[in-house]
Amino acid sequence: MRRIAIVALTVLAVAVAAFLAASYLGFGPWRRCDTPGSACCGPDGEVKTKHCHKGLGCDVATGKCAVCGAPGQPCCDGDFTGFSLKGYTGFLLDPTERIESCDTGASCDARLAPDGVSWLGTRRCQGCGTRRGASCCAPDVRYALGRCFADATSGARLVCDDPWAGERGACVPCGRWHGDRACMSGYPCDDGLVEQDGLCVTCGYPEMPTCDRGDPCRGGQSVPNRSFSRCVAAGGANQPCLPGGGCSYQGMFCNARRICELCGDGGQPCCPPASGTPGPPCRVGECRNDRCFACGYTRMPVCSGSAPCKDGSEPVDGTCQPCGHEGQRCCYEMSIRCWDGMRCDDGTCRRSGASSGGGEQWKTCSGQPYTWSTNARPVAIEDANGCVTVTSYLASTPEEALQCARAQHGDAAIPGPLGDFAFAVTCPATGCNQRTYPGRDQDAAQGCAEATAIGCTVEEGACP
Repeated sequence: MRRIAIVALTVLAVAVAAFLAASYLGFGPWRRCDTPGSACCGPDGEVKTKHCHKGLGCDVATGKCAVCGAPGQPCCDGDFTGFSLKGYTGFLLDPTERIESCDTGASCDARLAPDGVSWLGTRRCQGCGTRRGASCCAPDVRYALGRCFADATSGARLVCDDPWAGERGACVPCGRWHGDRACMSGYPCDDGLVEQDGLCVTCGYPEMPTCDRGDPCRGGQSVPNRSFSRCVAAGGANQPCLPGGGCSYQGMFCNARRICELCGDGGQPCCPPASGTPGPPCRVGECRNDRCFACGYTRMPVCSGSAPCKDGSEPVDGTCQPCGHEGQRCCYEMSIRCWDGMRCDDGTCRRSGASSGGGEQWKTCSGQPYTWSTNARPVAIEDANGCVTVTSYLASTPEEALQCARAQHGDAAIPGPLGDFAFAVTCPATGCNQRTYPGRDQDAAQGCAEATAIGCTVEEGACP
């Protein structure tokens, strides 16, 4: 038994010695191919060819491990490179190991032989793909198509114009402008562009695709659609609200569904204070139950409050009726109660001689008797934005009409004449439109244009 045990130990010792010797020579699991100058490891279960570890490559001409990856150096050929035929990606726990066989700007001259085990070529890294117009890098141990890198002189990104042609393709700029080829790595297109069908297209504006970095929609006049694939116009009537809320134009508001809804006219919702629409919540009529009720104008229902009729008509049986002409009710809301020289007789306008009793003497807006020059004279009323409306006052002179207007509106009543000023108003949804604004001068008219065209650009002159 003792002799058998001694023989067994002897055999084991010889096996261990052989195992260690094989490992030292580059075979077996205990490899020493991880320092420059050491012998390359032999084929194993990970890499079926001579190779090295720890960021080194096997120089097949000498059989020694060497620094790898740069042009002219051996290809890196460890367990995680393309020589393993496993296609590793991502990060490695051991930062000294390599995934890429060659550094950026180089390609590995190695091709798998038909036997599927050995490799053809020099197994050295060759510089390529870093000059505009030069050949693309050839397919190699890791990449099956031609490819390019950044231009060595300008730093501009390059891409192979025909990756399937390999080194027969040419390196061209990519990712810079609309219509450029998309780049192959990192962000395929510069900011403000997005890749579609291999090309870079402009993104972020109405009817364009959304951008894939930064704000998906740009310019503040569009928002992403439900699928987040395209930008749709925002801020106009029945369009989504602007990105920051609100709408582009007066006379609409952002409702609970975040849609810009028209407001302020008869039958429409009342404009809420936050809508940015100046004045009362209804331009026509008054707000009743959150809706604008059309009232106060001729042949409309009367409005509630102290001014049931708003255009000089008179309330009759719940509606506003015309007044001031022969046979009509006298106009009590105006300084003159009847037109064309008629007198107000018993609440009805009648001509001289047709009266059944004493009438009332006609008066101008300032309470003066009629003269041969008395008529309705227009006066301009300017609001805080420079916008002008014209109101008529019954007066014998322009000065008297202005005096009456200033008694009612103060300095907002301005003397004429007014000018007409043309502007090019460019809005995101409608483009450039030629518009004319009345005003006392160019600055006042432009102030009105900018106040009423919210979200638009206002410039003097005509559209291009």
